[in-house]
Amino acid sequence: MSWVKMLLNRYRNEILLGVAAVFLGILIGAVETLFGRVLTEVGEIRQRHFFQLTPFLPIAGMLIMYTYSTIGANSVKGMSLIFSAAFGEEESIPKRLVPLLMGSTWLTHLFGGSAGREGAAVQIGGTIAYSVGKKLNIENRSKVLLITGMAAGFAGMFQTPMAAAFFAMEVFTAGVMEYCAMFPSIIASFAAYYTSRLLGLEKLTVGLNCTFSLSIFLILKIILLGVIFGITGGLFAYVFSFSRSFLNKRINNPILRIFIMGCILSVLVMVLHGGRYSGSGENLIEAAFFMKSISV
Repeated sequence: MSWVKMLLNRYRNEILLGVAAVFLGILIGAVETLFGRVLTEVGEIRQRHFFQLTPFLPIAGMLIMYTYSTIGANSVKGMSLIFSAAFGEEESIPKRLVPLLMGSTWLTHLFGGSAGREGAAVQIGGTIAYSVGKKLNIENRSKVLLITGMAAGFAGMFQTPMAAAFFAMEVFTAGVMEYCAMFPSIIASFAAYYTSRLLGLEKLTVGLNCTFSLSIFLILKIILLGVIFGITGGLFAYVFSFSRSFLNKRINNPILRIFIMGCILSVLVMVLHGGRYSGSGENLIEAAFFMKSISV
């Protein structure tokens, strides 16, 4: 049986990563289920009491910022912290990021703010996996398991395991795929997917009763849409970065800054279609699929 021992020694890291990926997928899938189910309940409460809750958005923002600044350590960096850890610029990701991120997202949704789940999902998964990876004796474990956790977080929340795995593998560097993390990422993604599904996390599904035929005209339209989406995304990223830098220079106190912007935002979301732009945006996606009015 010497050849078996030789194979086990040769593929020791891959075997350990596979086992760890199953464990991480189940754990992260369960956490994402809790996060997602509470988020759904919070959204329903907001819809029922929108005009009573939204005026308190600035206060919720102040509470979130105060909590991060007092007990959050460097958790306030959010996704930037995950990137820094991946490139070795940070040696640790505080585990408190998970409850802080979940609580702040719940509060934001409850009081009428709009916060996506994608960033929160991958940060939760990445933080859990990175913390576990620090305890394992596996080569290049930190980055590989960070990617694995991000994949599991995305898959657990949105139940799209293959998309989650490849998203996590390419998110850190444009045009570069981290193939070293492919094996554990796919395993963890499916483990998280089945876990959140079995635990009853619902996801947005749309049944399409239409057919289409592939043609040159359709391909050209898709290419054009891709260009438009790319330009829009780039423009959004630029405006977001510029506005953050501008406001940081004009208002030094972060709690005061978030209070002022919270007041402006609460007025805007009440005026613009009474909360249509609050929450995660699933209402707009559904409206687009069913050809409902989506005018601003």
